Amino acid sequence: LAVPDMLAAGWGRIVTLSSAAGQVGSLRQGHYSATKGAVIALTKTIALEYAARGITCNSVAPFAAATPLLRAQQEASRLPGDDVLARMIPAGRLGEPEELAAVCAFLCSDAASYVTGQIIGVNGGAVV
Repeated sequence: LAVPDMLAAGWGRIVTLSSAAGQVGSLRQGHYSATKGAVIALTKTIALEYAARGITCNSVAPFAAATPLLRAQQEASRLPGDDVLARMIPAGRLGEPEELAAVCAFLCSDAASYVTGQIIGVNGGAVV
């Protein structure tokens, strides 16, 4: 649904995907960090603007997940391999897309009606 439809319904959920890089930066990836930081700022602004109208807005911020984007960056030698990344994560492994999706599903549910303006780190303990 578009925001006008959510406003008419008095209910809505918006979930954005940001990144740990948008919270702390990332070497040689200023462009990526800047755009993900902008997503975080937009998420917080939307949350502030629409909370009283029944619409929540939150962001999921992974550290490293086994997604096609990550794989493409590894193949282009822009990111290290899984072994190096796993050593940076207390859980000792990359996240799976399904784990990100589960958090998104929760944020879209009625159970998350009081959660808004939050950046949820799905990061295996790679605290930023």
